[in-house]
Formats: sequence, structure tokens, C-alpha cells
Amino acid sequence: MSILIKGGRVITAADDYVADVYVEDERISLIGESLDQAADKVIDASGKYVLPGGVDPHTHLDMPFGGTVTIDDVESGQTSAAFGGTTTHVDFIIQPQGSSFADALEEWRGKANGKQMIDMGYHMAVTDLKEGGTLEELASLPDQGITSYKLFMAYKGALMVDDETLFKTMQVAADTGALVMVHAENGDAIDVLVKEALAAGHTEPKYHALTRPPETEGEATNRAIQLARVAGSPLYVVHQVRLHAAPARPGKPGRALERGPQRHAECDLHRPLRLPLGRPEDDRQGRLLEDPERRAGPGEQAADDPRVRRPRRPDLAEPHGRAALDEPGEALRPLSAQGHGRGRLRRRYRRLRPGEAGDDLSVDAPLEVGLQPVRGHRSDRVAGGRPTTG
Repeated sequence: MSILIKGGRVITAADDYVADVYVEDERISLIGESLDQAADKVIDASGKYVLPGGVDPHTHLDMPFGGTVTIDDVESGQTSAAFGGTTTHVDFIIQPQGSSFADALEEWRGKANGKQMIDMGYHMAVTDLKEGGTLEELASLPDQGITSYKLFMAYKGALMVDDETLFKTMQVAADTGALVMVHAENGDAIDVLVKEALAAGHTEPKYHALTRPPETEGEATNRAIQLARVAGSPLYVVHQVRLHAAPARPGKPGRALERGPQRHAECDLHRPLRLPLGRPEDDRQGRLLEDPERRAGPGEQAADDPRVRRPRRPDLAEPHGRAALDEPGEALRPLSAQGHGRGRLRRRYRRLRPGEAGDDLSVDAPLEVGLQPVRGHRSDRVAGGRPTTG
């Protein structure tokens, strides 16, 4: 099957030009002006953008959690993704307690059987190394195409692992070249705060945030960084909310991750702008982080959809939402639209009048766009939101 896309505005990581694109056997083989190639299908893309497909590395389709199941299965989620320009995604296999990794992999492949619309891969969420999977089995997963392990430092009593499981997985990753991903929050401390809030009758949505103070994320992130450093494994901190969760070395602010294996992090909430991990910026500006060579996608699906199969209960431990799988445009928002340094972008050098003071260019310009209060989910912005857990 061959396709000739004619006259579109081709956008790549480095170029922007009008050209024809010839695709043969699902691979781009030619890009040029006025291509004279016979094709099974010709698409007139005049006046339209021709973009590479998006890759979303963090999704949860047909995933059970805490008595709920995410609203999208593989078919509906991937269909939505394809219409939004996402052509590949990486979903999470959640190892059930007591199950082997092979059984978990077979179960998740069964969820996709006959429903797959776009390319996909898997991360393996490790939940049980005592009565379920073994270290030897974990080490064999990269040979089966699963090159990343996810561990939850939160959700006590459900998905949370202890430090022994976390560290042993990191040691395996160091040997196999796999990537360790962590949901970094102190699940023990949060569990205490949640129980105290519930006992006091504090069930309003704001208490979801108040029972998860920034320090619980910062402590867990730092713990994961130090354990990864000792194990010699790479680390990927998923949906990190607060910049100060990336701790600094004593006497060297913002340089916690300067040495050793690579560390990466996703950003979260309403600000998909990525910056190098550990940059000393004010947390309120929402400067979040990521290694530029590993482009994180929009994140996870939105929560609190009215169709969600969810029991009614005043539980503060309910997962909150992320960006939808079909929202790749979020990651493409231009810098100025974020309010990031907009004042600086308009500054021009000019001659000062006598007695006139110049601008202090040694400090960052304030944000000109006020940040919206965190609502805890994005269902007000995403049509057909979907529940998730991180």
C-alpha cells in the first residue's frame, strides 16, 4: 500500500516547508517538491499541516483501580487518540498481587486483542516481588519488548511498593538497561493524613490536595533519586507536579541530578511546559521538567467522567485526572502562550533618558497571565474525560 500526500505544509522537528510526502509500506520513503510517484492513494493536503504522529508514553486503558475501571478500553481510547493525532502510545500493565509478570502480560494483551487501532507498547507496573513475579522474570521482560518498569510509592494498600521492592527493581534495571518509572509520593504519610481528614469529616475536594502536601512528593522524589543513584539505574518520575520535588545538592541548588545515569520527569496539571530537572525557578510559575531527548506526551486521561464505573463513597484517595490521550495539542502550545517570560520577549534595548532607571534584567519577568487555581481534574476542559490513576 502506497500513499502520496501532495502539497502539504510539512512540519518536522527541524523544518517547515511545503512538499509532497510519499509513504510506502507504512514508511516515509520520499519527501520532495512535485513528486511524480505512482501511488495507490493520493491525498491533496494543500493548505493543511502534515505532522509526525504523536507518541504518548503514559496512558491507562481498561485499567481496574480501587473498585473503578477507566472509561476507555483499547478500541475507544485508540480511536480517540488517532483522531487527535496520536499514533503511538505506551500503556501500563498492572501486575495483580500474586500474579506472575507473564500472566499480567497475557491479560493485558488480551484486552487489546481485536481492538487495536494504532501502535502501542507496554510498561510493566511492578506490585509484588514476594508472592508474584520474580527478579529473574522481571529481567527477561526487555527481551519481550517491555523495557520499562513502573513502581508506585503511593496508594497504600493498593499499588504501593516498599523500598526493598523499589530498590531491587532498580538493580535489575541497571543490569538489563531498562528504565525505572516511579509515582513519587510518600504513601505512608499520605495514608495517615487521609484517615485524619476523613475522621474529621473533611471530604471536600480541596482536601485531596491538603492531604498530599508538597513535602510528601519532594521526599519521595528525593528518595527515588538517591536509590536510583546507588543502584546505578535510570529514573523517570511520572506526572511530577511541583518543581521543588527535584531536590538540590547541599550548596549546589538545582543540581541534584547532574551526575550519574539519566533522570527524567513528566510535568502535570495545566502546564505542559518542560524544563531541565532541577532548574531553580519559583514553584508558582509552574516550571516543570523533562529531559529534552525523551518527549513526554500529554499524560493521562481526565477523570470524573459521569459515565465512570465508580462506587459512591467520600474517599479522598480517589485518583485525579490528567490530560486526555487525544490532546496532543497541549504539548505544542507556544512558549508565549504559557505566560513564560512574555515580558522579556518584548523587551528591547534603548537609550535611557537622563535620570531614568533601567530595567533590572537580572530577574525573571513576572507572569502576565494569572495561573488558574488547581481544580484537581480537567473534566471541565476535556470533553468525555476518563478516569485514571498515576
